Amino acid sequence: MAAVHDDIMRLPQGYDTPVGERGVALSGGQRQRLAIARALLADTPLLLLDDALSAVDTQTETLILQHLRETRRGRMVIIVSHRLSAVADADDIVVLRRGG
Repeated sequence: MAAVHDDIMRLPQGYDTPVGERGVALSGGQRQRLAIARALLADTPLLLLDDALSAVDTQTETLILQHLRETRRGRMVIIVSHRLSAVADADDIVVLRRGG
């Protein structure tokens, strides 16, 4: 659902690949998608994504947002974003000007 599986499978040891200082370095987009995947696994009633799609391309963003729409039933999703495309299908949109 976070569009990160294919990237993980390309790592030297797949899901068992060490990452971080002594392991493989992940790109910003990969780190963001991995964080989204972890948040989705937690299955909490509230999912807060704070600019969580800023480092992914628009095609991947569209895919992730589609998956979120399909799986958010019974869960409140709050998306903070500079991209209108990330919130275009929202029930409510709040626009902050000059910091609030």
